[in-house]
Parts: sequence; structure tokens; C-alpha cells
Amino acid sequence: MAGIRIVAALLLLAGAAPAFAQDANAGKAVYERKCLLCHGEKGDGKGASAELLVPKPRDFTKGLYKIRSTANKTPSDQDLFRIITDGMPGTSMPSWAVLPDRDRHHVVAYLKTFAPEAFKEAPKKLELPKEVASSEASIKRGKEMFEAILADFAASVGAGPNKRIVLQLDNAGWHGPQNLEVPDGIRLVFQPPHSPELQPAEHLWPFVDEPLANRYFETIEDLDKVVGDRCVALTSQHEVIRASTLFHWWPGSMTKPAAVK
Repeated sequence: MAGIRIVAALLLLAGAAPAFAQDANAGKAVYERKCLLCHGEKGDGKGASAELLVPKPRDFTKGLYKIRSTANKTPSDQDLFRIITDGMPGTSMPSWAVLPDRDRHHVVAYLKTFAPEAFKEAPKKLELPKEVASSEASIKRGKEMFEAILADFAASVGAGPNKRIVLQLDNAGWHGPQNLEVPDGIRLVFQPPHSPELQPAEHLWPFVDEPLANRYFETIEDLDKVVGDRCVALTSQHEVIRASTLFHWWPGSMTKPAAVK
């Protein structure tokens, strides 16, 4: 029990505010050693190596942060500390967990000096709704919605007696309610657990997400346009797609079926 209490205490301390005053001047010294090359002297994302990086380093002068746990646009100090510590997967931003906690907290204080206006409003705690408990009514509603989606899909692809579609699904609970009404021409195949290679498209998410990293979008329409443009661009990058989805167990060559007269 003592060991459990110690671990719990360490976890609490890990997420707690630092027990010392954050020093922006000390953070400036760390920033100049570790961050300036990419993010630039002015924090505008225009460091010497920025032009070589995709996506570009974050512009701290805008005061906009994508990864935050707050209800408003102001990130908490712990949000900034976490990104400095963990880095940003899919970008050139590495983990700086090798730095002492004190240095990382000082860097947080210094980053905020690039956009002081953005931090005048205090971070607002995000109140998450309670998890909705499963019930017969919710299961029934989910079944109805999934059946409607399947029916719409079957109609859009022309599935029926003369056209069979095999639809691969994972084993999420809402994909397999009992007595599901499956449209004619649709066959559902549920993949076994831990089998990402059965769905090649899952390997393409990092390419789709690439232009989204380190960016903030005002509206869902702005986000949708960037994702759409990226998907269009990827359609011409055949070798990139092939390298990520042409698994070793696929046939080495595929012959086109003869045209039906």
C-alpha cells in the first residue's frame, strides 16, 4: 500500500504547478540554446532552420496554441509545459524531457512574453460532460442510425443482387448490434483485434494530418478546406502512398479485369 501511495503522490506532483517562481529571463537563456534555431529570435517561427521544416515551427507571437485543455483560447502553463516535455508527433518539435523541470517551466514563462496580450485572459477550466450511460434506448437509437447509414451507403454504391460490396469494419460496439438489418448486396466483415494492416488507409493518417500540425483553425470550414486540399495533393503522390500501403503480403502484380461487353 505504501508503494501505491508513493506512486499516486508522484503522479499528483507531475501535474502540479511548480513550487518555485517561473523566471522569464532564465527561460530566455534556455530558449536561445534550444529553441531559437527553429522558432527564431523573435519567436515568430522564422529561425535559421525553419525553411527546411514541414510543418513550419509555431509562431509564438500570435499567441495561438492548438494543444490546450482550456475552454478558451488561453492555454494553461501546464499545457505549454506538457508540449515542451513531450514534443509534437508528426513535426520536428522533439521532446525536451531531458531538460530539468525548472528549465522547462522557465521556458513557459518566456514563451508567454512573445504575445502578452493573448495571456491577459486567464485560462478557463474546461468542464467535460458526464459520460452517458448505456441504456436500451441508446442502443436502439444507435442501431437505427447505423442501419440508416448502411442503407444510404448501399444506395450510393448501387449494391444489390448484381453488385456485392464487402464492407470491412472494426469491432466497435456500435458496429455490431444484434439483429442488425443489413441491405442486400452488403456483406459486413469484422476484422480481428490488433490488425492495422487489414486497413491500408489507416497508414495514411499521418500524411493527411501533416498540414494540421502546429496550426489553429478559426472555423470547421477552414479545417475542412486544408484537409480537402491535402487529400487532393496526395492523389498525385503515388510512390508515397504505395510505400505506406503496399504490404509485403499483397500480390506482386495485379491484372486489370477484361472489359465487359
